[in-house]
Amino acid sequence: MTSKERVRAAVSFQPVDHVPSCIFDGGVWLTAQRGLSLHDFLYAENNGADMLLDVYRETGTDICWVGNGLHSLGLKALGAKADYSRVGVSGEVGKLFEDISDIENHDISEIRPKLEADEDFQALLRQIRAVKAAVGDEKYVATVSGAPFTIAGMLIGVQTFMEAIFDEDEHLPALYDYAVALSVIGAEMFLEAGANLICLGDPVASGDLISQKMFEELALPLEKRAFEQIKGAEILLLHICGNTLPRLESLKTLPIQGFSLDSVDVGEAMRIADGKYAIFGNLSPFKVLQEQTPEQISALGRALCETAGKNGGFVLMPGCDITPATPLENITAMIGAPQ
Repeated sequence: MTSKERVRAAVSFQPVDHVPSCIFDGGVWLTAQRGLSLHDFLYAENNGADMLLDVYRETGTDICWVGNGLHSLGLKALGAKADYSRVGVSGEVGKLFEDISDIENHDISEIRPKLEADEDFQALLRQIRAVKAAVGDEKYVATVSGAPFTIAGMLIGVQTFMEAIFDEDEHLPALYDYAVALSVIGAEMFLEAGANLICLGDPVASGDLISQKMFEELALPLEKRAFEQIKGAEILLLHICGNTLPRLESLKTLPIQGFSLDSVDVGEAMRIADGKYAIFGNLSPFKVLQEQTPEQISALGRALCETAGKNGGFVLMPGCDITPATPLENITAMIGAPQ
């Protein structure tokens, strides 16, 4: 099987020659290894695509992630203050609106033209095109776009967003509409550039921030709206940080092929998902991938693959983004574990 055939079989619950395995994002890790900032990475030769491809060839990852660490460039293109100049850390992106009422001064129709006019966002699209041209149809080209609930929080600041929710602010519907539009338009532009796997990241929907009731009433409907509007993706994936066990049953209402999790038992997650979507995960980026030896990581990866079996439904990868201090040989050990 090619990498793409293997992943496609896994999310379709078809037999695989072995469980697919892959990196998850890794932008901060890669730039830290090279002593670069995310900005320098984006403007390196071939817009950073050559560095990504070197890692993908060396590790043998079944999925090629692009736009690594640069998921908030859309907000920057719309006018939010952003700093991607520091080495070994994520970009810092400020809120776009000083007050939630500012949403009244922003038109959804302006989103795409502003993304098209932004130099950094266009550099990111060139990176996607270059990686897609190199890997062709052998591997999925994947990227992360913000999920609407998280984007809404970033637009006005998460604390202010939570206060607006509890106050039932009258501007929330307009804020949600704008967040959905930004999520969808960003994903559409990534697909047009050559990506074919879109992951919506929704950390603000974590159980560490909102209850299951709030998730089902607020975040889940926004995720559904966005996923239903994203056309042309071969695989749609959702990622939520933290303990997402209470979320798993309700995710069956989403038109997704996979869910990326971290601190949840894989066997229990697959049992709850019950063939409705595949599970991606869940080796801890710090406790396992950074801190343990390649031999230990390989053993843990094999154990997860044995739990999942070879009839599809599981992709082995980190539970979240890779830490900057993770040794390359540890990542390679994870990806080689199922083979």
